Amino acid sequence: MTATGRVGIDLGGTKTRLVLVGAQGNVLNSATRPTSEYGTGLAAAIALASDIRDLTHSNNAEFVGVGASGPVLPDGTIANPDTLPGFSGFNLAEGLRAALDLPCRVDNDALTAALGEWRFGAGRGASRLLMITLGTGIGVAVVNDGAPYKGTDGIAPEGGHIPLAGTGNPCYCGLTNCWEQVASRAALQRLALVAAPAGIAEAGPQEAVAHLARNPGESDVFAVFAEQVALGLATLLTVHRPDVVVLGGSAAEYFDLLEPGLRAILAARPAYYAPFVLRPASLGDLSGAVGAACLKTQY
Repeated sequence: MTATGRVGIDLGGTKTRLVLVGAQGNVLNSATRPTSEYGTGLAAAIALASDIRDLTHSNNAEFVGVGASGPVLPDGTIANPDTLPGFSGFNLAEGLRAALDLPCRVDNDALTAALGEWRFGAGRGASRLLMITLGTGIGVAVVNDGAPYKGTDGIAPEGGHIPLAGTGNPCYCGLTNCWEQVASRAALQRLALVAAPAGIAEAGPQEAVAHLARNPGESDVFAVFAEQVALGLATLLTVHRPDVVVLGGSAAEYFDLLEPGLRAILAARPAYYAPFVLRPASLGDLSGAVGAACLKTQY
């Protein structure tokens, strides 16, 4: 049977998204599952392999790519017990290869999101793309002329863990004031729970954010959150000097509400960076999964 697509998986701290992707980046099938349902260790890999079989059905997939919340070691081992405890400490790439008899590669989820947007989305045409994903944590990746940037040890940098001045937002990484703790989706939800009317807040953090997005005049939550995102973004712009910046992850769904604040804050700072275009991820929550399917052609 002729291969009809590649499987891409975005293995996040909260949700796992699976897609079957065609040659032009078109999504042929997709599925979502809470990551915690997979269990731990080899059992988690076997359960994920079962979902991949269900996703592909009669299609003969040629490759499986996984973008995982990092760090991810060069051999495909996830080393992230803080947000991916069930999948950390063993070689997921090897486990999936054995279970599916398919080539498999595992890499950092921010990097796969950047690859997806560079090839098929809002980063097309960029000489240097800076991708920031605002999800359970913050992912950061750079794609330079189509090549993903990594350290000399083969590991993608964890750019979401930028130290901020002061204290008060401690992180599992060890920082006492970490960018991830003030600018991730979880941080936006905390702000919204405080600002939303009591009856709305009781419905949960997602509803609180959605309510304030529908009624932006009720609070300054999105202005405050934009300022917190800009704290780290300004540093990354200075270091990497990209020509395109793409914001992804679930918090970037509110890009229109964040953009004015981001631009105002960056404009007020010394411009130690190159001119750049700021865009929301056009692949939405599927950036990381679609990009994971692109890993076959990147190495």
